[in-house]
Amino acid sequence: MIAVKPKTIRNASFVREVLLCFLKRFIVMDKV
Repeated sequence: MIAVKPKTIRNASFVREVLLCFLKRFIVMDKV
């Protein structure tokens, strides 16, 4: 992987949170 910087780690965790939220919404929409 690319060299990780402190900022990148913080951004990665933020992106992961957003992706998890998006996935949950997508799953709920899929069930309906």
